[in-house]
Amino acid sequence: MIPSAELVLERLPTAEGSGREARRLLARTAATVADEVDDVARNVAQIVLEAVDDLRDDPSTRADTECRAREGILAFCDLVTRGGPPETFAVAPGAYGFARILARRGVHVSVLLRTHRLALAVVLDAFEQRLDRSESKATLMDAARLVTDLGFAAHDVLSREVCGEYDREREDWTHGARAIRRETVEAILAEQAVDPDHASRALCYELRRHHVGLVVFGSPAPDASACTPATLKAAADRVAAELGGGRPLLIQPSSREMWGWVGTERPLKPEALDALSRICLADGVRVAMGDCAHGIAGFRRTHREAADTARVATLGVKRAGSITSYHAVELAAFMADDVARTRNFVQNQLGPLARDDEDRARLRVTLMLYLEEHGSRIATARRLGIHPNTVANRVRSCREQLDRDLSHQQVQLQVALSLAATLGSAVLSPGHKQS
Repeated sequence: MIPSAELVLERLPTAEGSGREARRLLARTAATVADEVDDVARNVAQIVLEAVDDLRDDPSTRADTECRAREGILAFCDLVTRGGPPETFAVAPGAYGFARILARRGVHVSVLLRTHRLALAVVLDAFEQRLDRSESKATLMDAARLVTDLGFAAHDVLSREVCGEYDREREDWTHGARAIRRETVEAILAEQAVDPDHASRALCYELRRHHVGLVVFGSPAPDASACTPATLKAAADRVAAELGGGRPLLIQPSSREMWGWVGTERPLKPEALDALSRICLADGVRVAMGDCAHGIAGFRRTHREAADTARVATLGVKRAGSITSYHAVELAAFMADDVARTRNFVQNQLGPLARDDEDRARLRVTLMLYLEEHGSRIATARRLGIHPNTVANRVRSCREQLDRDLSHQQVQLQVALSLAATLGSAVLSPGHKQS
């Protein structure tokens, strides 16, 4: 039975004797846990994602779980440092966001509660492991009892708050306009029979136009806490403005990803989409774009292309804040579903040139441009901004490392070079570490 706030207050150690020392011990322990919060948050994510089948374990979900855990752990450390009262426990914003996400997905509220119970167990264990064992037995017992009581009381507050948020969001999502938009988009993507006019009204978005599909997503890094629905939407709005479209249609399948469509009256050429790669977005947000396509069939096609592009951008060398078009990575998108097979192809074709280091990267780029320029050293040098003799030296090194004539299986060689440039370390072998 979870103790009430009043019961916890009654059971708190007094300010005398071992009770006072227990409070001091817990304050020091809370400071240690706060300093090591990233490690504790990773443990929470590991336990939760292994134990809860309803939560998919992918880099985005893991990063999101770690960020929420970090917020909650620091809030609990603050409560422990202050010594209560439990009703002042500040529920972290991420906990409310997680409740809303599960409500939208139709996941039962018991999953929400179990997730927080598992997290509490990990946090209490973290406190227990970090208690100073040199303290007296009485002080250790008082400290263990106090942190446990505070933990369960904070969990009581948390459960009440997030369940209320879950119920409100579930009601809104089930009966609101967002649910209708999501159901309509899902029907279109599933190739169900959809009346374009009726669907356009439901979406508040005209389907009888040209569309550019977007997948907007945040970095999976644990420190990417700035990635919020607001920042994802801001990035989508920025791209829509650059493309000359109106307000984009946006659907959010997860807290760190957003799907979007930008409608235009006229078709956009792939080169116009490629040009957006010069833009650097804020907050570590990345955008993947499909090609421009028309009507409901185009709505589906450009979304699938955007999803393929996002997978390539995640695997490859695209920086945080980048915008990537399908046209720029189309070849890699065809092969990204089977990374192991693609890796074998690249390494078989490139041999020693497939090592992931700066020297080989320079050689691969030079060789790729050299083949594109039909073996012209001068044209290659012009594109790279180097001397033609440097090109000749690099090409000679490539021949030696490949140990074959460059005209042999040239198409396969060019494909392998392009995949290495796009997918980077995902298909390359580890390079030599620099000393």
